[in-house]
Amino acid sequence: MGIAFFDMDGTLVDGDTSDLFLHYLVDKGLQPASILEGAAELNRLFFAGTADINKDVLFMSAPLFGLSEARRNALMDDCVRERIAPRYKKGAFERIAFHRERGDLTVIVTSTQEHISRRVGRDLGFDEVICSKLKLKDGVVQPEIDGIVPYQQQKVVLIKKFLEEHSLSLNDSYGYGDSVNDLQMLGICTHKYAVDPSEGLQRHPDFASLEVLHWRQ
Repeated sequence: MGIAFFDMDGTLVDGDTSDLFLHYLVDKGLQPASILEGAAELNRLFFAGTADINKDVLFMSAPLFGLSEARRNALMDDCVRERIAPRYKKGAFERIAFHRERGDLTVIVTSTQEHISRRVGRDLGFDEVICSKLKLKDGVVQPEIDGIVPYQQQKVVLIKKFLEEHSLSLNDSYGYGDSVNDLQMLGICTHKYAVDPSEGLQRHPDFASLEVLHWRQ
């Protein structure tokens, strides 16, 4: 059995799921339009590979602070159905099916907070999701990160922790990503793929070592 690690935003989904969630909330009148301005700057830094990732996660997750579990789940279900699922890439479905047929373990590795990423992972039938987490108090989301955010080298740290906990190895491993933030993860995998690569990734010296896939087609 092999193991396949997938980045989520830009790789499985054509777009950034946190950004899609914020636009959803604004369109529903649940957040002011001004929140999108702050998100745009954070996204610019993220895709340049220079984000303060903890600040990024907390800003994007702020609309969830103080919400009950039932309310969070209702918002996520509606947002994923309406805004995110229509942006799942055709090639992603095909590659997930390929790994299922092989009997591989499939894992999403993303800095996106768990209330989005676990919902997407369930939707797409992933075995595991490694993602950022927020602390809870009495079931209510708090403005505090719980543990390490999977971003750049921290993706590798959490993957290795996951492998150790499950007595797995990187033999016959697959990695799929779209940006410079995925390079460290791709670098530890046996098979390395750039999926619809960003301009920043294409300009990186290590891009030549990656096989390119186009999943938007």
